[in-house]
Amino acid sequence: MKLSICIPTRNRADTISVTLDSIISQENKNIEIIIVDGASTDNTQMIIKKYKKRFKNITYYRREKCVGVDKDISKAIQLANNPYCWLLSDDDALITGSIPYIIQHLKEHSKISGISTNYVHYNDTLDYPVDTMPASNGNKLNCNTYFTSAEDCFFDIGIHLGFLSCQIVRKDLWEKVLIKNDLSIFENNWMMVYIIGRMIMQNPSWHYIHRQCVRQRIDNDSFVNKVGIYNRQLITHVDYGVTIAGLFGRKSKVYNSIFYHLVSDRLPRNFANLKSKNISFSMQIKLFKLYFITYNRYIAFWLKVAPLFFIPNFIYIYIRKIYFYQKKQSYHINKL
Repeated sequence: MKLSICIPTRNRADTISVTLDSIISQENKNIEIIIVDGASTDNTQMIIKKYKKRFKNITYYRREKCVGVDKDISKAIQLANNPYCWLLSDDDALITGSIPYIIQHLKEHSKISGISTNYVHYNDTLDYPVDTMPASNGNKLNCNTYFTSAEDCFFDIGIHLGFLSCQIVRKDLWEKVLIKNDLSIFENNWMMVYIIGRMIMQNPSWHYIHRQCVRQRIDNDSFVNKVGIYNRQLITHVDYGVTIAGLFGRKSKVYNSIFYHLVSDRLPRNFANLKSKNISFSMQIKLFKLYFITYNRYIAFWLKVAPLFFIPNFIYIYIRKIYFYQKKQSYHINKL
């Protein structure tokens, strides 16, 4: 069993070296690296050329213009030569030993649609870990889990399926979905999630690996830099809903479960993080309107999200500084 690591990238010359080092340092016989560059304007191309001298099995495809991450992911899978593709963000890193572990798992389960791995959050420079949002809704999964239906899979890890770096997909099934379905409505930065859903419906076998395989940087969201805070929230809270509704319908138990856990677990942390960056009062008003329209029927919105708007920004800024200082100190003490 061989594996393709597929990396869509754009203007991440400052982080992609760490990503590539995390791959090359642990495996070089059973993998290839596919990089699709969405018309970077920095020195990404120069960095990749240097890595191609170190690791011969790198395919680098550079676009003349940006067409979006959805198409870049599919292009990387198209260029892959192996049956399974590990989709990896250009600012995250694989944890040592994860590639041999996944390859062995695929040897034992060679007909599955794909795998979602667990992960751990790190600070923005990958120096020390911080608290991680659980991969499963309500933190219910604490071991490897095998799903035999799309409904069960999305019910338990629906939000996690949107995290690019933790998804390993079967190439032939991915390409069949592309051929058989009109995906134009789902080119909303979540097309990967829609395709995975269709893959599982065709071949109901998806595995969740509880072992942490990925180090994810926090506060390094490329979408925020491209489209701004408000539009980034639209991508998460509106566009994701379009994708899930396209698979299961807005009145389904799956849809309700995903968005219940989004508003209960992730939105409070996400909004507190935004306030710790001192977002303006006018932006908070816009976000409240968005969250209210989307989540007002959930009690969790009124109990966990709405009260956060009344706490001044400086409180969040202060708490954030203390939190990261404690995490850094604790990590270094444990290392000693």
